[in-house]
Amino acid sequence: INMAIETRPPVGSESNADFRTKEIPPGFNVKEVVIAGDMGPCGGVRMAVNTTFEVLDIVGGREPVYASHAPVHNEPILEDFKKRGLIIEPDLEKIPAGSILILSAHGSTPEAVQAAKDKGILPVDTECQLVAKVKNHGRRIQASTQETVAYFGTPGHPETGAVMGSIDRERTIFIDMKQDIREIEFPSGGIRVLNQTTLSTQGVNDKVKELRWLHPELDISDPIGICDATDSRQRAVIEGIFGNPEESADMLVVVGSSTSHNTEELVKIGEEILGHERSHRVDKAEDIDPSWFTKDIQRVGFTAGASVLDKFSAPVLKWFTDRGAQLKPLMGVEKDLTFKQPSAQIEAVRAYIALKYNSDS
Repeated sequence: INMAIETRPPVGSESNADFRTKEIPPGFNVKEVVIAGDMGPCGGVRMAVNTTFEVLDIVGGREPVYASHAPVHNEPILEDFKKRGLIIEPDLEKIPAGSILILSAHGSTPEAVQAAKDKGILPVDTECQLVAKVKNHGRRIQASTQETVAYFGTPGHPETGAVMGSIDRERTIFIDMKQDIREIEFPSGGIRVLNQTTLSTQGVNDKVKELRWLHPELDISDPIGICDATDSRQRAVIEGIFGNPEESADMLVVVGSSTSHNTEELVKIGEEILGHERSHRVDKAEDIDPSWFTKDIQRVGFTAGASVLDKFSAPVLKWFTDRGAQLKPLMGVEKDLTFKQPSAQIEAVRAYIALKYNSDS
């Protein structure tokens, strides 16, 4: 955790004691903030964010840059994008020919990509490579076998739409994670399980176990799709923050947006362990409600969703240190995955803008 947290007031101002007394809300008794070892932005988010910022910098505000969906599900980042000229427009018909279009990190269908090109739109694809892996795996299964694909996902999520729109829908059974799978009819033979990358690892595994129990006659594969970042962040909360009963957190604070599915899964873990009143999601420090903290809450667990940049987590941590809490970072185990930016498409944007505006951008 490379976050500089300043807890002292400026030189010549009120004393530390007076400063903290003034800022500590009634009943606040938090002594320690336990920081999950694996948290914050994954490789796919970094790639999508860096690519979007680079394209916006190249364009330099001379014209709008469009996006099929929010490039990442994080409101503070999205606000920054919009200030620099990004317009979210899922309807391709409303995007003018000759525009630049950022394709979502959550994926796109082949038809959508081709339609953009046919209209003379310049696409920049920031699709997460793990989402692409799920799509490709589904296509390989359907091209080489007669087995049925069962896809666990969230209705209306752009990743679900991208995957379901990239494989043979007639040979795919979509399963809502909230759905009672006893109501679903499955054909005989093999069932190959794919899933949305941001789902709960335990939740998907439990659904597959239930499916096997209900249909012992079917050959059902292990699920494919939970990304390492999603899994490691969930494990960091379950095993790190709540793993030791003697040092377990009294509350969980998760930084991330309500539109972020992986963030909501982290909040649910806290709710399952501590209850709804002791697991909270915030986008920024200003979202913290001091009334959450009764005197018996002395240790707070802290994590951030995979769509959250470090610069948005730091002010939330500072809110606690400003009020006297100490930080306790836990060790992480996540692999450092670096996803490649679509460099050829970025260079195409650079050449297009330079030609269009007769500049060296």
